[in-house]
Amino acid sequence: MTTDPTVEPLRFAYWVPNVSGGLVTSTIEQRTDWSFEYNRKLARLAERAGFDYALSQVRYTASYGAEYQHESTSFSLALLLATERLKLIAAVHPGLWHPGVLAKWVATADHLSNGRVAVNVVSGWFADEFRQLGEPWLEHDERYRRTAEFIIALKRIWTEDQANLAGDFYRIRDFSLKPKPLSWPGRPHPEIFQGGNSTAARRNGGQLSDWYFSNGKDFDGVREQLTELARSAAGVGRTDGPRFGLNGFVIVRDTEAEARDQLREIIAKAHVEAVHGFGAAVKQAGQSTADKKGMWADSSFEDLVQYNDGFRTQLIGTPEQVATRIVEYRKLGVDLILTGFLHYQEEVERFGRDVLPIVRQLEVGNGLDPAAVPDPAAGLTDTGPVLTGAR
Repeated sequence: MTTDPTVEPLRFAYWVPNVSGGLVTSTIEQRTDWSFEYNRKLARLAERAGFDYALSQVRYTASYGAEYQHESTSFSLALLLATERLKLIAAVHPGLWHPGVLAKWVATADHLSNGRVAVNVVSGWFADEFRQLGEPWLEHDERYRRTAEFIIALKRIWTEDQANLAGDFYRIRDFSLKPKPLSWPGRPHPEIFQGGNSTAARRNGGQLSDWYFSNGKDFDGVREQLTELARSAAGVGRTDGPRFGLNGFVIVRDTEAEARDQLREIIAKAHVEAVHGFGAAVKQAGQSTADKKGMWADSSFEDLVQYNDGFRTQLIGTPEQVATRIVEYRKLGVDLILTGFLHYQEEVERFGRDVLPIVRQLEVGNGLDPAAVPDPAAGLTDTGPVLTGAR
């Protein structure tokens, strides 16, 4: 299911702040910015700090403090062209994208970036975005059935000469995509991420996705999801995944007391109306599942202040404490940590300087081959991206 922690190092990603309001719904100061100039500098800083991926958020309409939004795919492409090694994951919605159109965009972006583009297929939680655009809002499990067809369509279009699909949501007949995305051993097509906590989401993840994204979880929550993903994958005879990505909001300070005080201040200054509004929308989505196991179904007010339950992962404390907890998640089977920060540029830089070296040291102590430890600066130039041609 997951990669061997003695062979593959843990990977790191960050939420791209391409949406206004920051990563917490609070009136506390957040030194961040949704502008492209800020994000270009952040992306270059992040890849030098040792981050592997960045995830561009998808919002189509103002809501819950996120008044302004840059569209995820175009923003991702701009950041790809401004960086050298960082991979960009563009979040997309089935129902608002056709898989054939997205497959074409990804193929072009993949060639332009030397194979660094990926997609996060989001089944949808915000009904108003669909209704305001005049698109049908499906029931929870139907949205995930549509997502399954969407992922199948992407894979077929990217890897087959003439793709066909006779589904309930998509009909594709002898569709030929040229050029195809770049491919090489271990990467037959661009990576497909897919998230959610519900039974339907885990079924899609286990059966179809390259990566499964989880909201913030403690150790028990991660174990439970990994077990169910393995069961789902085994049910279709799958042995190649998915890899597991875990969301966590990071608060690293010189002392644990300072970090805990920062968390308390974030929650004390929560934008109460916005948190309740967001909670009402997402809990409707999560609790609409038959078994009530959907995303956010059991989230508290404090959890929702970071809108993907990032506080639950408890990446809060000194650099040593945070690094140690991250490596414990790696031992469980987590392959990637998706991070968010209060003050992005400063804290991304500090994470790379103070936390990542400890993570790598602990990984080597747990059996990781030192040769597998990535060098954040390897191959990066001081002048900007240098593309080396298609693989």
